[in-house]
Amino acid sequence: MLSFYFYLLFGIIIITLELATTTFYLLVIGISCVIASFSALILHDWTIPTISAGVLSIVGCFFISRYKPKSAAKGGMLVKHIGQSVEVIEVKQSHVRVLYSGTYWDAKTQNPEQIKIGDHLIITKFSNHELEIAKEIK
Repeated sequence: MLSFYFYLLFGIIIITLELATTTFYLLVIGISCVIASFSALILHDWTIPTISAGVLSIVGCFFISRYKPKSAAKGGMLVKHIGQSVEVIEVKQSHVRVLYSGTYWDAKTQNPEQIKIGDHLIITKFSNHELEIAKEIK
């Protein structure tokens, strides 16, 4: 009976941790532990629930890794910066500081002398965490 509570509590904790990671692997392991807890309740043993939790976790994680979209496996979300609007915060001779996506970025531009503080520009190029910006075409 103690193994029932152990697997149930462990499964609920793992499922709760899944909310922070969003990988689905912990969800499968947590569900496997919850299923193992019910087998421990029925069988009053710890060996069969342990084996079933392990086998279900391995099989579930295998299927997730096999059918997971390739774009998510390569490194998370793909953010499209080009075409997004930025606001000019500071203008210097060599660069322009802009506010984009809640943070300040140093950006390059073709004509920094034509840009004023408060202008709204668009991102024309993004590479190696550097922005290149230009005036919006209206």
